[in-house]
Amino acid sequence: MTSEILLYKDKFISGNNVEIIFHKEYQWTFNDTELPIVKYQLTNCKDLAQLNFADIDYYNDGVVIEVTKTDNLDLFETEDMTGTKFRIVCEKAERIEAEYRKEDYCDIINSLKEENESLLKLTSKLNTRIDKAVNFINHELEASKRKLKDASWLPNDRKIYLTQKIEALKSLTTILEKNDAS
Repeated sequence: MTSEILLYKDKFISGNNVEIIFHKEYQWTFNDTELPIVKYQLTNCKDLAQLNFADIDYYNDGVVIEVTKTDNLDLFETEDMTGTKFRIVCEKAERIEAEYRKEDYCDIINSLKEENESLLKLTSKLNTRIDKAVNFINHELEASKRKLKDASWLPNDRKIYLTQKIEALKSLTTILEKNDAS
């Protein structure tokens, strides 16, 4: 059995023949692997109607594939990381290395779009939180300035506390506004 771990992608059934497509790794835009797809063409398969292809890589964490020859038949067998096996008996099982198909590139583009939309939502949410924090800090800053100005009767230690609080709030506002601008 080879130790190569493949990720199940799709299958195409035509009569008793089936083509099963695996990716060598998750789709990445910076994938420099020349042949990222492995196809298995299985001809004249037995009991295809009784197979559930969703069970090949149920957890989408990869499978190890073994093709063994017995008599005049091939046994195509996958085993996932939990030890679950999926078997197809056929006359011939042929491994073919291929490049990404048009559909795979569309999947990559759609995945990037989804990731971009997710990041935009997160950025918007974080900007809203920063705006709320700046407004709260500005409110506290104005209230502390007013207290310091109007309350001449306060003891010196309280005046020192308010002065330090005002400086800290100004520093915090400067930091938040600097990050907001960049």
